[in-house]
Amino acid sequence: MDQDLVKIQRIFSEVLNVSADEISMDSNMDNVDEWDSMKHLELIMSIESEFEVSFEVHEIVELNSVEKILEILEEKRL
Repeated sequence: MDQDLVKIQRIFSEVLNVSADEISMDSNMDNVDEWDSMKHLELIMSIESEFEVSFEVHEIVELNSVEKILEILEEKRL
């Protein structure tokens, strides 16, 4: 999962224009100012492309933290 976190940090850095070091397992929509609803959609599309997955609508709503993103990505691999 560490490699996945690094990929997520890179995606967040590119989409949100923040340092990858600012993104951690604790990052979520409430504590990352740049992560608004429009950027959320960009993040989802970038994550889907990078990991070659597709999220369902109900999953997209749940993807409000780095921890949850990694959790759902892991579920999709099973």
